[in-house]
Amino acid sequence: MFDDVPVSGDPLDQLSKAFLHRSTQTSSKYDEHKKDKGKYLLDSIKLNAGEGVIFAAPSFCDPALFERPMLQSVLTRHKIPYTAFKYAENTGQMAPIREQAGTFADSIKLWSAA
Repeated sequence: MFDDVPVSGDPLDQLSKAFLHRSTQTSSKYDEHKKDKGKYLLDSIKLNAGEGVIFAAPSFCDPALFERPMLQSVLTRHKIPYTAFKYAENTGQMAPIREQAGTFADSIKLWSAA
């Protein structure tokens, strides 16, 4: 949320209005007419001195998988490296995910030093 949710009136109505009208664009709140798609991601990268982005989405999370190409396009325009993979819960995939994330971090260090 960009501001506090008002405590007057119907709580459910206030929460829904805050989510729809006063929150950042995310995969669970897609709006094809917004021109600032990815701004929250760029702001977060800058705020946290990020050097790259890892998109790790559950294979069954359609909103995240739908949004990822749009965010990747924003990162490409700003020359921010990223990697992406899907995973399934409860399948013992954490070791390969750690390896992929580590390789990505190493490549950022290698290429940024060049």
